[in-house]
Amino acid sequence: AHAEADEVGRVRWTSMVNHLEAERHAALLNSLASLFSAALPGLEKVSGLRLRGRSFELVVAAFLHDLTDPADSFYRVSDWHTDGAPEEHIIATATCYIEVGEALSGGGVEFARQAEVWIDDPEVTHTIRPVTGSLLVFNNTLLRHRVGVVHGQGRRLLVAFHLIDPISPQTPGTAALPPQLSVLSAAELSARRDASRQRRLGRPTQRRTRYATGTFAPRQPTGTFVSGPPVPQRQATGTVAFGTGVSFGTGTVTSEDGGEGGSGGGVADGEQAHERAGRVPQRCSIM
Repeated sequence: AHAEADEVGRVRWTSMVNHLEAERHAALLNSLASLFSAALPGLEKVSGLRLRGRSFELVVAAFLHDLTDPADSFYRVSDWHTDGAPEEHIIATATCYIEVGEALSGGGVEFARQAEVWIDDPEVTHTIRPVTGSLLVFNNTLLRHRVGVVHGQGRRLLVAFHLIDPISPQTPGTAALPPQLSVLSAAELSARRDASRQRRLGRPTQRRTRYATGTFAPRQPTGTFVSGPPVPQRQATGTVAFGTGVSFGTGTVTSEDGGEGGSGGGVADGEQAHERAGRVPQRCSIM
C-alpha cells in the first residue's frame, strides 16, 4: 500500500490496502494509520530515513495465533529469517502486538546480526518478550530474527508494517493495480445470488438439441481364425501381425484362469488383432 506522512507525523493512505475497502472498513483503516503513525519515529531511527513530509510504500500484514483449543497446547511460529523476499526490498519492520494472552508463555523474538560467522563461534543474540501493547521496530537488512514456540491457552493478535526501500519501489505498485479482492457479506452474497436467479428466470432458456441420423450396424469381424482342440495347459500358439504384412512378435500365450485357447494361423488386420487381443484373459504370461 502507499501512504504519506505530514510534517507532524500523521499518516494517511494514498492507495487501497489489500482486502480492505475504503468505505466499509474506514474505521479499521483509520486505526491502521494511527498505529503506523506511532511506529513512524522508530522506523525513521532504525532505517536512517526521514519519513515525515514524504510518501512511501509499505506492506500491511495481520496475524492471529489462536490457541484456544485444548488440543493445541503449543504453536511454532518461525525459525531464523528476514521479512519478505530479497526482491521486495523491505528495510525495516514495525510490529504492533494488539493482544497477547496472559496465559500464554514463550513467543519471544530473538535477534541476531545478519553476518557470516564460524560454526564454532558463539553467536550474540538478544531476545524480547512482547506483551499486549508492545511496539517492536527493527532493521530488516542488518538483523535476522526468529520467534520462539508459544505455549498455553489464549491468542496472539498482531499487526506488522514492512517498510519498502524508497530507492527500490515495487513495480507496479498498489496504486496502479485494481482491487485484488472483493469482500462481500453473507447478505450481499445472498442478494446477488437471488438477482442472478431472477435474471435467469426472467427470460426463456433456449436449448438446442442435435439429433443424429443414419443407420448404425455392429461391425462384423473379418478374417479367419481356426480353433483347435484344447490342450491340458490351455495354450494358444500362432503369429499375430499388426498392420499389413508386418509381424512385430511371435510367442506362446499361456492362460492361467481356464480361458479357452487354440492354435491357428493367418494374418489379420490391425483392428482384428486388437479385437482378438481383447479376448486374452487378464492373467497371462508370454513364453
